[in-house]
Amino acid sequence: KGERDAAEIYQKARYLAAFPEKIQAILDNAQSTSHFSIFQKEDSYSYRNIQRTAREFAGLQGITLSLDHDKATEHILSYPYLSLFAYAFLLYVIYELLRERDNGMWMITHAMKRGRYSMAFRRGLGLAALTAGFYLLLFLSNLAIACLLYGADDFGGYIQTLSEYALYPSPLSKGAYLALFALRGSMAVITLVLLSYCVFTVVPDRNFSVALLLGILVVEWQLRVRIAVFDRWNMLRYLNLFVLFDCGTFDREYKNLNLFGNAVSATFLLQTAQILLFLLSFLAAVLVYGRSYPREKRPVLRKLTAGLTRRNQRLLAAAGTFGKELWKILFSQKGVLLLVLFFAGSVWIQRQTEVTIPTLYQEMDDIYRRFGGSRWTLFNNYTSTLEQRQNDKIQKADQLMQLIREEKVSMDYISEVGFLMDEAESLRHMTDEFREARTRMQSVLKRQGIQIYAMSDRGYTELIGENGKLRECVMVLLLNAAAILWAVQAFDRERKASMSALLRSTGRGRGWLWRKKAGALFGTIAAALLIAYGGMWGYLIHKYRLTYLDAPIQSLAFLEKNREHLLIWQLLLLQLLFRWLTVAGGAACAFWITSWRRIRNLMYVPFLIVIFSLIEVLELLFAPVSVMMVTCAGMLALLLAGIAGSYRNWCGYWGRWNRKDRRREV
Repeated sequence: KGERDAAEIYQKARYLAAFPEKIQAILDNAQSTSHFSIFQKEDSYSYRNIQRTAREFAGLQGITLSLDHDKATEHILSYPYLSLFAYAFLLYVIYELLRERDNGMWMITHAMKRGRYSMAFRRGLGLAALTAGFYLLLFLSNLAIACLLYGADDFGGYIQTLSEYALYPSPLSKGAYLALFALRGSMAVITLVLLSYCVFTVVPDRNFSVALLLGILVVEWQLRVRIAVFDRWNMLRYLNLFVLFDCGTFDREYKNLNLFGNAVSATFLLQTAQILLFLLSFLAAVLVYGRSYPREKRPVLRKLTAGLTRRNQRLLAAAGTFGKELWKILFSQKGVLLLVLFFAGSVWIQRQTEVTIPTLYQEMDDIYRRFGGSRWTLFNNYTSTLEQRQNDKIQKADQLMQLIREEKVSMDYISEVGFLMDEAESLRHMTDEFREARTRMQSVLKRQGIQIYAMSDRGYTELIGENGKLRECVMVLLLNAAAILWAVQAFDRERKASMSALLRSTGRGRGWLWRKKAGALFGTIAAALLIAYGGMWGYLIHKYRLTYLDAPIQSLAFLEKNREHLLIWQLLLLQLLFRWLTVAGGAACAFWITSWRRIRNLMYVPFLIVIFSLIEVLELLFAPVSVMMVTCAGMLALLLAGIAGSYRNWCGYWGRWNRKDRRREV
């Protein structure tokens, strides 16, 4: 780490020392180019581009850059997800704000004394203020965390101390640029929030609006990622919503655009476009909501989907009670959205945490697969062969070097000597690791009496090791939040519709209906877990070609000290059981609390999500296998307690508690 820091400081010092020469070279290039005849027409874009470049970079000619702290600023400016997090939260706010269409309040909200336009204006201002405040809160908290991690920056230094902003033509301090960056970022998020509000207002179905907006964002993201810089559709990279999110796109690369023969800064165009889009989106939000009013006739979309709705009701009638409960959890509210977010988040974090194994290590892993495993005799013989090859390479290189010294061969053979030494070094690296594996086998066999396999840790560290913990934490957090919200939906919709008393009087008994609800809930959680982890593990096993899943876990260096006699595939099943128990335990608690008749609000849900998320993350990050087993037993007890409590609340059994509830109801 110290060597890496020293190398970074050295590169930074070289950049700062060369910065004045770089600016002077830009000015000299502009001056020398202007002497050519093709650049001397004052009404041409080329001439104006050269003159504009010289004027803007002339302001950087006298500034002095110093070597100071800038890690926190660099982190803030290179973090691309802040705007997306703010937009996702405000999208949920809009979704809940327009619930008035579903609960019959739209008629009342449109009968205001001062008119619908007054309400539309106030709502637009409220959304803009809430978005700006929330984005600023995220920005400041991210900046504070960056300062705690990397140390406080010298915010008075110039932004050009960051090599990525070497071509930013304005001599702004880092503090001033961060303020400008936050202002532009909040304006971009406000614009997208107001445009999304217009979509929600125009489209009657809120779920369809969410799907439409997410589809647009996915298409825009794919256009920005897949279109090459020199493609003929290159303009779509800049006329893109994600350009608004990434406010520093044009600040990191100096670029002037040809606008009717004039050289106009791309940064200036982006800022102007942001301001115009902000004003137009606010005006559109006011006009669209103000002109929208309740109508008695059904919207066109509902007319088109009426036939599908009738067909869906027939299918639900044939699906039985279990199918209806499953439909209620997944599709009647936000269940399918939570499921999509879980799978999308799982795929995204899996892609982000993938690693590329160097070629040398891939060759070593192939040797483990061909000669390793439990075949230690074959593996040791092959290791001896590699050692002999290494010695032969070194001996041949020494002989060739001796011939070069004696001038018996030309100096052209020096490259062959280097090639032989590189091969010998690669073989030495292999044999050192293989000898270490043999030593570790003897140590484990003597200490624990377990015959381990000759195998590599690479790939397995991504599957069950340190490198996979970030991926595991994100996936468990997403599934934990989704499972608790699914459990809340099992009773919440019936309570809001005042259907609980009717459902409790079912002819087959309350216990029969409760079993359908519990089976649908915990079956959905188990299916989501199996699909997500089965797909992820299958992909990782195929990508890294992991063949020794039947090896003892002590075969892996990072699990060598474990005392449990487990195979790798058994450890995978244990981890899968632990994840299901922790997620199902949180869902059982929510299932228990929600089934209680006196619970009227859902303020406990965030606390459940936070508590169980902390348990799961701490367990994944710090607990050994033995502690995981104990935690599984505790989570199983909690799961059984939650199931028993929800059964008692729903069915009203168990003696004196039932009598007390009856007296309270009377």
